Amino acid sequence: MVAANEFLGRLTLRNEYEVFASATNPSQYIVRQRSKSQVFEDRVLKENVRVLHQYLKGKMVTVNGVLDEIDRGAIPGLKLYCYGYKRRFEVQNILIVLCSLGLATVEKQGRGFIYRVAIS
Repeated sequence: MVAANEFLGRLTLRNEYEVFASATNPSQYIVRQRSKSQVFEDRVLKENVRVLHQYLKGKMVTVNGVLDEIDRGAIPGLKLYCYGYKRRFEVQNILIVLCSLGLATVEKQGRGFIYRVAIS
């Protein structure tokens, strides 16, 4: 019998995202993205979620702002596995997990989104 992934939350940005705790790999979250015609699943390391939360506590950020911090080398311990344009999606998925865990909120601002990371 295959263990079911634990549902943690749902978030709607431009597409709908569902976040699960992985039943097969306890060091990962699963982010499932649903667009009108496709479903994608990505893995997010719990350690990356912890590291980013520690660094961003109390800040308001955008995905591009976080990418700038990463490029400056300001977030030690963050291990991204994507390169090029896909890094943006990996960072966005970490922020989505933070929202699903109640550690951040998100709101639309213009054409983008602002994430407010909780202090706790």
